[in-house]
Amino acid sequence: MQAIILAGGMGTRLRPLTYTLPKPMLPVAGRPALAHLVEALAEAGCREVIITTNYLAEIVENQLTRLSLPIPVRCVKEHKPLGTAGCVRNLYDELEERFLIIQGDAVADINYGAFWDFHAQSQADVSIAVMRVADTHEFGVCDVDSSGRIRRFQEKPRPEEAFSDLASSGIYVLEKKMFERVPDGVPFDFARQLFPDLMERHAKFFAWRMNGFWLDIGKSETYLQGNLKLIEGQSRVAPDATVAPDAVLVPPYSIGSNSKIGAGARIGPGAVIGARCVVGENASIEKSVVHDDVSIGPKARLEECVIASKSRVGRESHIETGAVIGESCDVGASAIVSNGTRLGPHTPLAPGAFLEGVLEPRSQKLSAIVRVLEAGARLEALLPDEREAYAVLAEGEELSARQIAETTALPLYRVLAALHALERAELLAVSSVHPPLYSVPRAQSSLPRRLLVVNPTEVGRETLRATFVANGHSVRTASDGIEAVEAVRDERFDAILMNADLPSLSGWDATRLIRGMANGRTVAVVMFSSRPLPEEQKRAQEVGATGVFAQTVLPEMVLPQVMELLER
Repeated sequence: MQAIILAGGMGTRLRPLTYTLPKPMLPVAGRPALAHLVEALAEAGCREVIITTNYLAEIVENQLTRLSLPIPVRCVKEHKPLGTAGCVRNLYDELEERFLIIQGDAVADINYGAFWDFHAQSQADVSIAVMRVADTHEFGVCDVDSSGRIRRFQEKPRPEEAFSDLASSGIYVLEKKMFERVPDGVPFDFARQLFPDLMERHAKFFAWRMNGFWLDIGKSETYLQGNLKLIEGQSRVAPDATVAPDAVLVPPYSIGSNSKIGAGARIGPGAVIGARCVVGENASIEKSVVHDDVSIGPKARLEECVIASKSRVGRESHIETGAVIGESCDVGASAIVSNGTRLGPHTPLAPGAFLEGVLEPRSQKLSAIVRVLEAGARLEALLPDEREAYAVLAEGEELSARQIAETTALPLYRVLAALHALERAELLAVSSVHPPLYSVPRAQSSLPRRLLVVNPTEVGRETLRATFVANGHSVRTASDGIEAVEAVRDERFDAILMNADLPSLSGWDATRLIRGMANGRTVAVVMFSSRPLPEEQKRAQEVGATGVFAQTVLPEMVLPQVMELLER
């Protein structure tokens, strides 16, 4: 048996989880969804698995190499999205005469061996694993005769219009010859193009009715259901996990390796906690999924929610039903993340805040890149995606990444990558657009190379940027404390110059958060403030800032002041 797992989708309905992790690699009951699939295929006698990838393909491949899988698995990356059938046609020369197709975002209890044998016994050209569903509007359904042969398809009908309740699971057995007329290198879809074409040519389609369960984990609610389904009847605590004697564990639950459960905490019913997590005293986690390396503060409450890896939920915070917290978020103490809310990734939420709706990563409004118009030949070095994103920016200036994606038809993740590359490349002809306003001796300009300047006013930011760039430093700017924390999560800086009085999140609170981050533990953080310096210097010591100087210092004296603080 040869199996092809389709794992190239972007998983947009699962955001913010899929901003940083491709959908097939999301953990389900402590292991990536793909690992469950491969292990089930191995039990059925499969000898080879090929995984087609596109979005975040490197993450899929890297993580698979770390898993202990029972059969050979290899990834084949699409250089451009080819659709569900097109990506299989891309493998045509490697396909056996008969093979199994599986969507990489399913959690199921399927006997793949029985399905394979059914296809052979039916002498089918295409066999489709089907199951009964109550709501058909998210599935393609099949009209099946008494012999099991499929007579027609209907794509995602409303229940009152559906001619059947037998839904396709996206799991197929096909003969290689069915792909002879699929165009090479062109996007092509099973349900919309290949199957209707084969039906017109009188190919033999048969439906195999599954036993057990099947869930498409493509939405946050079904992702949560899939996790809870796989731990049914379990009371699993990893051997090296630590559980306080008076903690209450209500089955089913699963607690991962090296995790710690504090005194009085209540875990379950229905809790999946990953590896290296810390759950504080009297915290409560019910019907929720917590990925690896998450910290849950004392008395925090999690109800039917998902928390991605490396995030922190503060003391007495409440994450309500249906909420999803992306990777590396920091939810402040006593904050409330309300029903169905999406947060992150890499996003702090201030203590005591109430969040409702969607708070995504900040829009990357990089209008400053437009100033590259003077850069001339340097534009030739841009990659095609970068050039296209830049061209739209040059016309629209204050466009967000999402608006650029809609204008160019580029996938959003490629626009984000292009904008990030443009920003990092420092294609800002500051010397021509913003000539040096002040003369600073070179002897006084030996600051570290990469700087973050945080100031609420555009004039202030651009003045400081011009001052530093004119003296050979690479500069990124932020307008408030939240943007500063996001910037530090994104990349490493040698020094941060930050206004103490910022909107949304003050410079002091931002510094506290930065000091707890991997990229911010050793960076020099220099504050400037309009308040009396003796008071501010005490606060600087409390939050771990390197030093503080007066906001009234003239721009030409900023570099000497910063250098003096660093030398101390």
